[in-house]
Amino acid sequence: MNRTRLMTRGLTHYWRWHIGLALGVMAAAAVIAGSLVTGDSVRATLAHQADLRLGKVGTAVAAADGFFTEALAAKVPGAVPVLLVQGTVSAPGDGQRANGVNVFGVRDDFWTLGQSGGAPKMDGGLVINHPLAKALALSGNTAGAEVIVRFEKPSLISRDAPLSGESDLTVTLRAPVREVRADEALGAFSLKAQQEPPLNVYLPLSQLQSAADLPGKANLLLSSSAESAGVSKALAAGLTQEDAGLSWKEAGDQRVLSTSRIFLSPQTEAAARAAFPDAKGVLTYLVNQIQGTGEGVTPYSMATAAPPGTAGLPSEWPDGSVIITQWLADDLGLKAGDSVSINYFRVTRARQLEEATATFQVHAVLPMDHPAVRREWTPDFPGITETENCRDWKPGIPINQSLIRDKDDAYWKERKGTPKIFLTLNDGQKLWTNRFGGLTSLWVPSAESAEAMKTRLQAHLTPADAGLVTVAVKEAAGKAVSQSMDFGALFVSMSAFLIATALLLAVLLFVFGVSQRAGQIGLLRAAGWRPKEVRRLFAAEGLWVAVPSALAGVLLGLLYTRWTLGKLERDWADAALGLKFLYTVRPVTLLTAWAGTLVLSLLAVWLATRRILKARPRDLLSGASLSEASKRTAEGASVSPRRWRMLPMGVMTLGGLIMLYLTRQAAPHVVPMLFFGAAALVLADGLRLLAWQLRRTEQAVSEEGVPGLWRLGARNAVRRRGRSMAMTGLLASGIFMVVALNAFRQDATLTPSGRDTGTGGFALIATSTLPVYEDLNSVSGRAVWDLEDKETAGVQVVPFRARDGEEASCLNLNRAQTPRVLGVDPRALASLEAFTFAGLASDMQLPPGASPWTMLNLKPTDGTVPAIMDQYSAMFALGKKVGDIITVPDGQGNPVNLRLAALLGGTVLQGNVIIGDAAFVRLYPDSGGFRYFLADASPEQAKIWSEAVMRQLANRGLSVMPAAERLAQYQAVQNTYLTIFSTLGGLALILSTVGLGVLVARQVLERKAEFALLQAVGFKSGQLRTMVLAEHWFLFLAAVILGTGTALLAVWPNLKLAGAGGMPVGLLATLLTGLVAGGLIFCQIAARLALGRQLNDSLRHE
Repeated sequence: MNRTRLMTRGLTHYWRWHIGLALGVMAAAAVIAGSLVTGDSVRATLAHQADLRLGKVGTAVAAADGFFTEALAAKVPGAVPVLLVQGTVSAPGDGQRANGVNVFGVRDDFWTLGQSGGAPKMDGGLVINHPLAKALALSGNTAGAEVIVRFEKPSLISRDAPLSGESDLTVTLRAPVREVRADEALGAFSLKAQQEPPLNVYLPLSQLQSAADLPGKANLLLSSSAESAGVSKALAAGLTQEDAGLSWKEAGDQRVLSTSRIFLSPQTEAAARAAFPDAKGVLTYLVNQIQGTGEGVTPYSMATAAPPGTAGLPSEWPDGSVIITQWLADDLGLKAGDSVSINYFRVTRARQLEEATATFQVHAVLPMDHPAVRREWTPDFPGITETENCRDWKPGIPINQSLIRDKDDAYWKERKGTPKIFLTLNDGQKLWTNRFGGLTSLWVPSAESAEAMKTRLQAHLTPADAGLVTVAVKEAAGKAVSQSMDFGALFVSMSAFLIATALLLAVLLFVFGVSQRAGQIGLLRAAGWRPKEVRRLFAAEGLWVAVPSALAGVLLGLLYTRWTLGKLERDWADAALGLKFLYTVRPVTLLTAWAGTLVLSLLAVWLATRRILKARPRDLLSGASLSEASKRTAEGASVSPRRWRMLPMGVMTLGGLIMLYLTRQAAPHVVPMLFFGAAALVLADGLRLLAWQLRRTEQAVSEEGVPGLWRLGARNAVRRRGRSMAMTGLLASGIFMVVALNAFRQDATLTPSGRDTGTGGFALIATSTLPVYEDLNSVSGRAVWDLEDKETAGVQVVPFRARDGEEASCLNLNRAQTPRVLGVDPRALASLEAFTFAGLASDMQLPPGASPWTMLNLKPTDGTVPAIMDQYSAMFALGKKVGDIITVPDGQGNPVNLRLAALLGGTVLQGNVIIGDAAFVRLYPDSGGFRYFLADASPEQAKIWSEAVMRQLANRGLSVMPAAERLAQYQAVQNTYLTIFSTLGGLALILSTVGLGVLVARQVLERKAEFALLQAVGFKSGQLRTMVLAEHWFLFLAAVILGTGTALLAVWPNLKLAGAGGMPVGLLATLLTGLVAGGLIFCQIAARLALGRQLNDSLRHE
């Protein structure tokens, strides 16, 4: 008989023993395959979402905070211009309102970038997408249903800037819905890689341009080309001064360069000075009053600061002095040498006005026909330049109409913005330079035509100077998917205990079967087979069993994937993820799972049979069991001295005690981790102590003579100490992990008010679609929105500036490429001692007792900007830790390095990178107002304030939700992972109890001769069962006690900490009760079946 035939006979004759191996391998393969296919499905879903939201768009060019000409698109091959503004959409009457809506102005060529569908026929209407239709509760046939679109009238200058005009200019459009656009036809268009479905409304480009008063303007270019370098090159070649918002005008022998943004940015100024080295900067400002030495004042006048000698101004002109016009000199009775004071407003944070006064000496008086007395000094201030008289001004600052005289109106009608007073540029920039710039124009002495000047300037302009940022969106989308969390690896790791249990049970049954073939093994060895040849024979049998079993398990794993994806969809439905997973099966993944299971199975079989096949042939042929024969062979093996065996116990005990001691002074968020580590060491220590106790029990029984049945059973537990401790350790570890990890469930609704909780003690979170420029804590700020004192009493608001970006939290399964950035005044949070910090950068020096929030005011010498994030956002959403660098674009598209100075411990601020307010306005000077708010209020007042601000600030698209509710959305994701782990862990524990029953049966059958002898000398079957149960119940209960006890130690601080309490006590209690009952029952069944056989035949071999 050849080896192949011998193997085949073994497979068929001992098929019952191979069933256990087949089932175990099948279970392991199902879990591995299901986990990996889950990972593939998540990745495929994210990739599919990216395809839907981008369509054929490969590259996008965005105007960071401004607009460019629609004609620029024609100079970039395949580019389509789009005008995008943020707004709200509502149904007429008391219908639903949707905030955070993307309002797109598009041409027909925009729709060619979709995967399907042509251009819709708008016919005076608009198009919305399905998520927006759902948000507005528009069901059934929506064609013809009217909606109201509101958005802030775009400004070429930030509303935070001085003299920027009115802050609440809302545009309202009412139009019928012509079509609800499908996702694959650009209905889901968005440049943000995140799950939350965008709310989109589409209008004809010309209509939106007209409504926004931006004729011929756009702020987004979309190209089907994935070559961003080519797009950037074409963009640079086609850029004009109009795209940068620049224009020239003549002023005598001067050419004046001004910007539609009022203040020239430093980048634009640098480009213009490179083109025109002799250019001179000018700064013009509106002052409240000019007063001389007498009682009279001149109200609301333009003041210009310029270098001496500019455009006819005197060349000798010292700082600290001013030049005035004859009109002003006559009005105030001033002459050269007199003192004059200027009163003006400075715009501070939240459009708060700070009045200031500066005093100068009159250097000279210019006649009204002097060449320098001209209106071109003054830029086109919104709300001022276009008016016919002073009383119609709306400059964005308070105007006291009673101060305006008839002569002031007459001056304006005749001379418009002609300045009445001139300062040196040095003096003027000290008074009026702001974050938007320190110049309003550049004056170039030249006789060249405006066209020639334009050509020279454009040669030095770059897209970055115009605030244009080119993004390879298709490439970025690919990175967002490929760098996202590997759900396959995550679920394999969460299933590791189940996989190990299934394989251990399979190997136990396989080795059990091998043990019953001791005589066959002895015969083969006696016939000349070497141990490794016998081992290969059994490994081959195991392989033939494992191959089809793994294949069947892989197929079953597809059902496991369905269950996992379904559970994620259901549990994350309330967490704003908005996911519908795309079930995806890749052959290579199934092959990987099948091959991986085979390798693990064969490795387990190989290791399990390594020692038992070393028995001597004569022992096997004499009738001894395989285990007994192996034990005789191994007798005499050296044993390490007791002192070395005790050393690991001492080290682990000391480590656990140190961890427990450290909990007295550790930060609150660190305490649970210390307890968890200490409990794990106690568990390991307990298992070693159990092994040591078993050895002592064996010695004690040997010395004390014949023991009782229960004691004899406990003594027998040490006969296969390695096997017994393996099963005990597996059970104890499984119980520990399942119970302890569930303690990390969170429930934000339990204790939401503490400053050290995830809500920071704040009652509400508010977000607005459009910026709120006023300080809602001030009387004047509340008055703008007609908020009554009783509605705001006792409410403290912490406002944040916001720079749009991608959600960087567990609510976004993509890896955020450009996370959202918030700016906050650190003092507001530091004074409240809000939130708990999970980690601080060691090299950030803080004064003793200072709040970590104040690190946001530091200015590192390496040029980085200090930032703070939530630890879960940093670690899981961005893969960052304390001290790491996050690179984001600034307002001009230039990369800026933000350095994580600290991490928060699981808060409502997840998803954001937070920097100081001063750093924010420096990086994003044109991002005005606040769009994120934390409100501190009592529960009763929180409800009143919430209703009031949502009513009064409806046009801003303000939405409010309880902070605890928002935190619960984040926690739902974490709790879902724990639920899946608990389910898999519970299944593994059930398999462990089955494995315990198999262990009982195996050890009984191995010792059947011993039990036969005991039966022959008078022991009854019930007594034998009692002895067997005593042996294994002892091990089982030891595992339960060790695992549960150490788990309770690990979870103790979590049961007391604020926010914990989501721990499923009922589930765990049921699981442990079922585990104990199942273990005892399986032991009983196995003992009864094994001892129910005829044992007398076994005496013949003794």
